[in-house]
Order: sequence, then C-alpha cells, then structure tokens
Amino acid sequence: MRHRITALIISVLLAVSAAGCSLVKEKVQENAQEKAEEAAQEIIEQGNEEKEAEPERRAIKAAVLYDSLKDAKTRAIADHLRKELKALDVKTTEYEAEGDFALQLQQTAAAIEEGNDVLMVELADEGYSNEAEEICRTAADQGIPVIFFYKEIELRNEQGLILDHFDNTAFVGPSVRAAGRVQGEMIGEYVRDHYAALDLNGDGTISYALFKGDNLSEKADLRTRTSVENASEVLTEAGYPALTYFDESNSYGYQLDLTETWSAFSVRDYMETNMALYNEDQGNMIELVICNSDQMAEGAVAALNAAGYNLGDGESTTIPVFGIDGTYKGRELIQERKMTGTAVCDAGKIAEKMAALADNLCLGKELTGDSDKKRFTVDYEKVLAMEEKKEE
Repeated sequence: MRHRITALIISVLLAVSAAGCSLVKEKVQENAQEKAEEAAQEIIEQGNEEKEAEPERRAIKAAVLYDSLKDAKTRAIADHLRKELKALDVKTTEYEAEGDFALQLQQTAAAIEEGNDVLMVELADEGYSNEAEEICRTAADQGIPVIFFYKEIELRNEQGLILDHFDNTAFVGPSVRAAGRVQGEMIGEYVRDHYAALDLNGDGTISYALFKGDNLSEKADLRTRTSVENASEVLTEAGYPALTYFDESNSYGYQLDLTETWSAFSVRDYMETNMALYNEDQGNMIELVICNSDQMAEGAVAALNAAGYNLGDGESTTIPVFGIDGTYKGRELIQERKMTGTAVCDAGKIAEKMAALADNLCLGKELTGDSDKKRFTVDYEKVLAMEEKKEE
C-alpha cells in the first residue's frame, strides 16, 4: 500500500513539473515575441523619423554665365561643372559674355526672367566690384542666389564689400595673390636646384623673359610682380643672385599681350623676335620664361620648339617655361617635358564646391547651408614635370 501511495505522489509531482515547464516555456516564448515586436516597432519608428528628418529634394534650374569659353581654364571648369550638375539633376542654361559686361548684365536679366533658381557667374571684368554689385542687385530684387566663381569680384582693399553686403551670395575660386606666389616659389626652387645647367652663358645670373596677359587686370599685375619677387627671394636666400630681365632697355620688365587676351600667339611672336637678338650665338640667350598663364606658355614653347629647344627628346636644350592654371594643354606639355611647371588651381575642385552650394538649394537650405562662410578658396598647387598627374 505504501508503495502505491509513493508511486501516486511521484506521478502527481511529475505531472505538475511537466505542466510548470510548459507554462515557463510558453511564457519565455511570449516574452521573446513581445521583445521582437517592440524592437521591430522601434526600427520602423526610427526609419520614419529619419525619413521625416531628410528634407525633400526639389528640382532647380541654374544659369551659368561664363566670361569666355575660349579661355582654357574656363573651359576646364565648364567641363567639370556640367558633370557635377548633371549628377544632381540640375538643369542648366549657359551664357557667354566674351568680355562684355553690358552683355553679361543683359544675360543676367534674361536668366532671371527664364525662371532660373540660381546664377553662377564668372565676372566678365575681373575685380570690378561695382559690376558684381549690379549683378547682385538685379538678382536680389527677385530673391535669386548668386555664386561667383574663378574670377575675383573684390579688389584687395575691398574684401567683403560684395559678399558681406548681399545675402545669398558666395565666391568659389583661388586667392588672387596665390598664383604668382606659388609660381614664384616653384620657379625659385627649380632654378636653385639646376642653376649651373640653366646658366647657358656662364655669367653667374639667370636671365628671364616675362609675359603679361592684360594690363588692366589685377590678377595679371599680381602674377607679373609676385612671381619674380618670390623666385628671386628663394634664390637670394640660397646665396644666388636675383633673376635678371633679359632686355635692359625694357623698363617695365615684361612684355604685354596687346590684345589683352592672354594669347599664345602674341607670346610666340614675342619670343621669335626676342630670340633673333638674344640667343646662344650672341652669348645672351634667354634662360627662363615666365608666363601669366599656361595658354601664354604654349606660345613660348612653340617658339622654342621652332628654334630647336624644348623638344622633350632628352637631347635638346630645355629652357624652363612656367605657366599658371594647369590647363589640359599645359599639363600635356609638362608630360612631354616641353614645359617645366605650372601653378594649378584645380578646376574640378572649383566645380565640386559650386555643385555643393547648388545642392544646398536642392535641399531647401540657404545657399551656404549651415555655414556663415561665403568665400570658398581653392588653393594653388605646384606641378612640375616629374610630379605631373593628368586632370580627370
């Protein structure tokens, strides 16, 4: 009898235990399901919050007002900018002023009338703040943002005159002083490191020719003056004489493109005339060529090539030729070892920043986004033959 009672008790305990385990298991599963549902709901709510936080993009139209697409640097910027704005699905209309500000002002009015949401302006007359002001006033009357690019809109003593006065304006481009400084440093370092080889007549000094693109341009003035000043400073610090202009009778110390178009043709003509009088046979050969732009440097290289110099064959004598801008052609000449170096303000970086500002408008933000900054400087870099990288 005792055994039967014991067996019964054990059976009851096992049944209760089994039932308890089942209840625990069900409770655990129920809790796990609730937690999974809660986690899923949190993910959904978080996604909705992020979706609500993302501003809705809007389609915009941009008017791009170039000075002249004949300019190699402007063409490079245009090539990059078209790709950048296309990637943002920004529709564009292009205008070209060809150095005529009156025409550019008419184009500004036309661009606004055609319903463009932003103006991107390469000023026809660089450094003329009164002309930049006219464009800003025309645009501000209609609430249209303006992005000035590449060509300076404020003179050295006028920094902030335009950008600080007008809302929804910005400038993207190089510092007007930087190009000549970087070019000069590069020239000085190169001449210092190759002095004996460059001194063709063995007089202990390096004679140079210098070509100025425009007599009315602050940019050309600064490039002309600071390039030689900075090159000579590097040389004198290293114990060498300052550079010497090749023609003592020229009190200006440069030759000016009389067409004021920074032309390769004018430089080629000048160099051919120069070398008729200043050459190795006469013992007074020009030993260095400095140009305000790569486009002008092309002309110098062409003249030297015609005279048997700078052939890039490793055998002919090379007269160092330096430019500014990093144009496609200039880079090609550097790769071919026909041109020595250039100071580059990357066209792609200018276009990228312009597109980033346009993207702010696409997102419904102010032109410069959350930044108080209105001047976006793209620095110049030194590019020599051995350091050349093809611009994408």
